[in-house]
Amino acid sequence: MARTSTSWRNALCSAVGAALAAGFLACRQAPRRDAVDATLVQDVNALVARSTPEGGTARDFVPLARDAGGVHSSWEIETDLTWPTYCGWLVTRIPPEYKRSGSCDSTVTFSRTTPADAFALRVDRLTTVPRLRVRLDYRGYPF
Repeated sequence: MARTSTSWRNALCSAVGAALAAGFLACRQAPRRDAVDATLVQDVNALVARSTPEGGTARDFVPLARDAGGVHSSWEIETDLTWPTYCGWLVTRIPPEYKRSGSCDSTVTFSRTTPADAFALRVDRLTTVPRLRVRLDYRGYPF
């Protein structure tokens, strides 16, 4: 009987030790993720400001969120600029680490990469009357 009691105690101690170790590791990793998320939120906020021309309005902002594929955020801009003028203006406003990676009649895409992640900013023309309305979609993907 004493043997069973000791085995049970050892198993319990091992389980508690493993749970504490896992909790400790999770706590140590949380600040890193929080710091990364805070940086990404700052990046998105800067992109919203840079993509809104004078006299334009930013609206329908969807805050940065994580999903299984990475991070995403979106917002819309209304402006009196035409689509070609807005695209030309936007190229001068987007940070230089974002490279224009694609475009067509109603969409332009910018992208940047880091050693660990890839980011894309897609700009879609939604309407042109009475004002130009565009949707910007920001996505980050881990490598």
